[in-house]
Amino acid sequence: MSETDLIIKLGRRILARLRPSKKKLSQAIKPEVFSTAGYKIETFFFKHDDSNRPTLIICVDFPDTVASVLEGRYPFPCAETFALGYNIIIFDPAGRGASWGTEDYGGLEHQDNLHTMLQWAQQNGSSSLGVISIGCGLSMALGGISSFSGEVLFLLDFEGPSDEEFLRTYYPLSPKKMDEHFWKERSPIQLFSNFSTRYIRLQAEKDHLCAYDMRHCNRIFRQLKNQNHKQFQLNDHPMGQYPPQPQLLVADKRVIEKKFVEVLKGFLP
Repeated sequence: MSETDLIIKLGRRILARLRPSKKKLSQAIKPEVFSTAGYKIETFFFKHDDSNRPTLIICVDFPDTVASVLEGRYPFPCAETFALGYNIIIFDPAGRGASWGTEDYGGLEHQDNLHTMLQWAQQNGSSSLGVISIGCGLSMALGGISSFSGEVLFLLDFEGPSDEEFLRTYYPLSPKKMDEHFWKERSPIQLFSNFSTRYIRLQAEKDHLCAYDMRHCNRIFRQLKNQNHKQFQLNDHPMGQYPPQPQLLVADKRVIEKKFVEVLKGFLP
């Protein structure tokens, strides 16, 4: 191959990587779903025509809404994931977007929102359930899954915070003058103590909020190892291993999107 041909081939690869995906979501169904407290939860359900599909439920970052996913603000490829064969549920947590109630910062009300979504999906023909959390959506995801009596195959987390320190430091809109009880029910480290579902974390070398501060990642995996939780995984590392110097993803949106797709393919029959 000549040098010119090599340059052309390389250029095509780069353009293919940068070109937006042509895959599209279905028209969203907007079912009426209500929390345990009676608040309406604004829900978008992207469903394939046939029944008995696996369903993913997305827990958005703070202070985001459904729009953050649909407008592509996250490195989560929603349309490509739908094309894999998953049904997808995205919802506005209480107090955000079109949902009723007040902002709960990932506390018990938001955890109940996810619990309600899991129940609704189970009752509406989902063959299996998985949860994806983005950033601060991790608190919501951990509490909601732990309180759910059915099976959730996995929690796939993108760069969630570890504890009160990170919640207060890197989320400037979060409340500052709250007591220990407030943070305890929202701290992922605390919530992991009752968590037994498979946990997979995608972590880039430059975190979307914390830049190069990886203490939150270290704290989470130290907690999981200390409580003898065998079903945890970071990026491409083997299940149950967290080395002193872990391999992190390149902080590139498309690289992370491809990793999401790769992981999610592994849970399909």
